[in-house]
Amino acid sequence: AVAIANSGRPGPVLLDIPVNIQVEDVDPKKLIGFDGKVDDGPDFNSENEQSLKEKIEQTLKLISQSKRPIILLGGGIRLAKAEKEVLAFIEALDFPVVASWSGFDALSHQHPQFIGAIGGYGDRGANIAVQSSDLVISLGSRLEGRQTGGKVNTFARAAKKIVVDIDANEI
Repeated sequence: AVAIANSGRPGPVLLDIPVNIQVEDVDPKKLIGFDGKVDDGPDFNSENEQSLKEKIEQTLKLISQSKRPIILLGGGIRLAKAEKEVLAFIEALDFPVVASWSGFDALSHQHPQFIGAIGGYGDRGANIAVQSSDLVISLGSRLEGRQTGGKVNTFARAAKKIVVDIDANEI
């Protein structure tokens, strides 16, 4: 649990030990040690996946074809310590920007491209902008239920989605 909490996307984990295990007699000599390795999820750099160059080309094509793009910022930006790079990216593209609840402080609310937070507790205008977009570039956001309304297929339904996240398990 400690290794998982400190890897990939750091955060809390739940360790649930069933009652039948809690009352079992344990022989410490039979316990198997932990090697410290954490499964980081699928390997997106495998030979079967697109090369990074192909992904970049596809992303640039989607950006150039988009008429109503939007950038969604999540808490993963802070975890990746990528605030400066994200700001440069945002300003280079000059797209409207929204934030998830955990990414609420990823960009100054005074920034001219910032239009608000999304989700159930978000701003109406920001939610409408996302739902009306034709391209969502999600940076460091898991696109979880409070953002998507619980149904990913109806979230920005007319939009292509580009998802960038430090944790491969969240893609």
